[in-house]
Amino acid sequence: MIQPTTQVVSGDYCDLGGEQFFRISNVQKMNEFFLSIVSAYDHWMFITSRGALTAGRKNSSKSLFPYYCADKIIDGASSTGSLTIVRIQRPDGQQVHWSPMVGTATPDARVSRSLYRNVNGSKIIFEEVNHDLELTYRYSWSFSQRFGFVRESCLSNNSVLPQSCIVLDGIQNILPAAIDPKKKTPHPRMRNPNLLTLF
Repeated sequence: MIQPTTQVVSGDYCDLGGEQFFRISNVQKMNEFFLSIVSAYDHWMFITSRGALTAGRKNSSKSLFPYYCADKIIDGASSTGSLTIVRIQRPDGQQVHWSPMVGTATPDARVSRSLYRNVNGSKIIFEEVNHDLELTYRYSWSFSQRFGFVRESCLSNNSVLPQSCIVLDGIQNILPAAIDPKKKTPHPRMRNPNLLTLF
């Protein structure tokens, strides 16, 4: 079992899968901030330390997610971008639902969040460790010339005992292609569509 450490914000370099990253531990204790992810191709992505984002190719008219100003991107975090729901079957028969990286971690929550960005700035990883459930969830964003935007995710069991989990994992609020940019941004009185695309 991973024991929760004192939740103090810290930064260090670490190695993940043979690649060097800068890690901010306990990032949930910090105010939300924006990062830009670098692409060798024509991708662009602006993402916050809690996962709210906008992204696309070439310019805003080819955006994959709604292209808004910073405050609206943050406000739309619950309906745009990554979404993961995990159902855990406990040994006592109880079912527990966990949505990692959703919202702000409450002070009494036994979770630790870390943010990783590789040294050249082309990949970002979000991590949440749930100390009560003894599970760690990570997801990452990177780019590929062939596949475009690449999102990878991983759920790890930190317990010495096996755990039974069902995972719903995907992205939401993807914009349709070849639409006039003015029509992609809904009128303030219109409800923003909430689409879930599963991998």
